[in-house]
Amino acid sequence: MKARRLLMVLLGAGLTIHSQPIHAEPRRVLDDRSHHLGLEGEREWRDLEGTVPEARSLQITFDAHANAQPSTLFIRQRDVKLKWTVLLNGRKLGALDLMEYPEVTTITVSAGVLRDGENHLSILSPEMPDDIFIEEIALDSRAPAEACRDGIIRVHVSDKESRRRCLAG
Repeated sequence: MKARRLLMVLLGAGLTIHSQPIHAEPRRVLDDRSHHLGLEGEREWRDLEGTVPEARSLQITFDAHANAQPSTLFIRQRDVKLKWTVLLNGRKLGALDLMEYPEVTTITVSAGVLRDGENHLSILSPEMPDDIFIEEIALDSRAPAEACRDGIIRVHVSDKESRRRCLAG
């Protein structure tokens, strides 16, 4: 009863109470499987001998809402030596970074590229052999400048000769 009386006093004083809508997290993972992509035939790396790539290119279908503002696509990649084009709903967004070491590529999704409902993301292979790995694809509803502020940096230091990991002091 006391809570109801307090509410009546507040409303009577001309105050209004606003509830904040619950927003979903701005970043969501679209695909978290590991994908080995490349051309069939001779493997680029010795440790991949005897393996067959999952596919030449990667196609992901996901549901989303149309974006009135720029959004950000994050692609965790490794072993990329050639240009792999990234398309969303048939529109070229850019390409994976040319980087052999694991990294996360950040690509801007311009306003209006996402559709309400089903969307199609493609990572297209170059016409030359290049074995790559895609480890995760995520979409953030915020523009890159804001979406990248929340990042975590992990640094591992190792001894050059022994390659043993060094501990920070």
